[in-house]
Formats: sequence, structure tokens, C-alpha cells
Amino acid sequence: MDRWYLVESAEALEKKARIDFDYAKQYLIVRVALAYFGVLRSEENLALAQAEVRAYERQLDEATRSYKAGLINDTDVAEAQAALDSAIVNRITAEGDRDTALESLGLLTGRKFHRVAELKNLDVRKMVPTDSKDWETKALDNNLVIKSSKLLVKSLEEEIKRQKAGYYPTVDVAASYMKNSVENDAISFLDDNQDYDSTSITLIAALP
Repeated sequence: MDRWYLVESAEALEKKARIDFDYAKQYLIVRVALAYFGVLRSEENLALAQAEVRAYERQLDEATRSYKAGLINDTDVAEAQAALDSAIVNRITAEGDRDTALESLGLLTGRKFHRVAELKNLDVRKMVPTDSKDWETKALDNNLVIKSSKLLVKSLEEEIKRQKAGYYPTVDVAASYMKNSVENDAISFLDDNQDYDSTSITLIAALP
């Protein structure tokens, strides 16, 4: 009986291993997708930071011309220069964030990226079904983590049964059958050949 429970436990662990592998693949896909969108977001932030630098450069040029024309004082020029310096710092930070995002994507995919393709003409379809409760039920029914946990519980339950079975009395049955053929030349009134059948059944009981 304990062998039966051992087989059941092993089968549950095998199914769990397959589900864990599927979950690992699913999790990798999600991580790659998040890394990809992180790159797109960092590139958008960098583009905004570069545009900000160009805008403050034009503002500084205008302030410099106005100062030379005597229209503003040097304080206004200093403020424009400070705004430009701050924008340059933001651009450098955005460049670092973009490089980090590209590196993260490369680590997940095993490839080196300098840029990624943008999403164009994305077909966003209506969710079917539309009821959130249906999606909640579907998510719970197909959740690989939950399935893996249930199989682990089943494996442990079968292992407990196997260990309990070791304390139960056991009965083994042994059976044998033998057929012998004997030649009788010395005794005339017997047939030349005599067949003898022998059958035995043995019960062996053991207490733990």
C-alpha cells in the first residue's frame, strides 16, 4: 500500500514540475514585456528632456541678446543659465535611465540593444467577456501558482499516507505450482509414466 502512495506522490510532483516550468516561461514573458515598455518610457522621457534643453538654450540666447541691448539685467541672464543647467542635468539623468532600461532588456533576452522598435498601429480590442467577475474566475482557475500549490499539497498528503501505511499490518501471499513426471519400469501394473501435481499457497503476515 505504501508503494501506491509513493507513486501517487511522485506523479503529483511531476505534474507540479511541469506547471512550475510553464510558470517560469510565463513569468519571463511578463518580465521581458515590462522591460520593453520600460525602454519605451525611458526613451520618451529622454526625448522630453532633450526638448527641454533646446527650449532653455533658446531662452538663454534671448536673455543674452536682451541683456546686451540693455533690456534686462544680469540677474535674468543668470536665471536663464541656471534653468538651462538644470535641464542638462535632467537630460543626463534621462540618458542614464534609458541605458539602464536597455541593459535590463538585454539581460533578459541575451541580446544587446541600442534602441527598440516603437509600437505602431496597435490593435486594441474589446475584452470578452466584459464582466470582471468572469475574468476573476478565469484567472483563479488558470493560475499556475495555485495549481502548483495544490499539487504540492497532494504530494505531501500522499507522503503522509505512505508513512502511516508503514504502521499497518501487512499480508503477503506466496503461491507455487509444481508438476513432476516419473517413469515406472519396475512396477508392471503401473503406467510407464506417472504425473504428480503439487500446489501450495502461503500467507505471510507481518506487524510493524
